[in-house]
Amino acid sequence: MGRVWLKKDTKVELTNDNEGSPPRLDVLEFSNAPIPSLTIQPYWLDLATQHPSPSVGYYSFSSPFISQELDQTDPWTQLVKRLKKQAQWNNGARTQYRRSFSFSNGASLAIEVFAEENYTNDKHGHSVRITVHPKAA
Repeated sequence: MGRVWLKKDTKVELTNDNEGSPPRLDVLEFSNAPIPSLTIQPYWLDLATQHPSPSVGYYSFSSPFISQELDQTDPWTQLVKRLKKQAQWNNGARTQYRRSFSFSNGASLAIEVFAEENYTNDKHGHSVRITVHPKAA
């Protein structure tokens, strides 16, 4: 069974286990021309609605669970492998890695890696969260 949404006052309990629907995955595309750019779409969490501490104007998305063995070839696993080599990596912390980037147009991007435990199969691993604050209008 998936995690239960906060809304439980429905006739049938709502869950977010996708119930046969395809997983919600973002596509990341990098382009060098005409200027370097990163496109991340289509799913973003609007952090203005997060509780208890809303962050108006910020958006994020997260990776699926990444095994501690880092033995997969998917891009998320490759990203964690690369970040583990950085001096900022902290194996003993809940937030194992955090780095922020600020851009000349006022936008910012943060990458965080968290220690995670998959309670379903008692495995340890990681998750990645990318948070963006786009340029103010």
